[in-house]
Amino acid sequence: MLQRLVPGGWIAVTIAIALLVSTPVLFVLGNIFADNSEVWNHLAETVLPRYMANSLWLMLGVGTGVLLIGVGTAWLVTACSFWGSQIFEWALLLPLATPAYLLAYSYTELLEYYGPVQMTLRDWFGWTSVGDYWFPNVRSLGGQFCY
Repeated sequence: MLQRLVPGGWIAVTIAIALLVSTPVLFVLGNIFADNSEVWNHLAETVLPRYMANSLWLMLGVGTGVLLIGVGTAWLVTACSFWGSQIFEWALLLPLATPAYLLAYSYTELLEYYGPVQMTLRDWFGWTSVGDYWFPNVRSLGGQFCY
């Protein structure tokens, strides 16, 4: 019984890795309680309300998208039997295999002004300047929901 209470080598290594990985979060949490009142006042007066509003809108948008697209497609491939449903069952898991920041960089590179999507559209329709068409800035909250 006493041997179960004493941590083994693997537990010690796991705890050490967890502490190492969580160091940045612990540092930020520790600085919340430090005396940085003028920094927080400056942030609250300048950018904090906009950042909080953007974060809330982004959470609502992502939650809605996941609810509609993710749950909808998951229900379709499990409840219905159609040609290719076996492939879609596995294909729907692929975004989980890619880190989110890589998906974000890829999305941004594909959809920005010099990306292949806008360049192809300019080629097809003969648009020569930005005045010929309009796309929302992909690096903004509006750009996240318009594509």
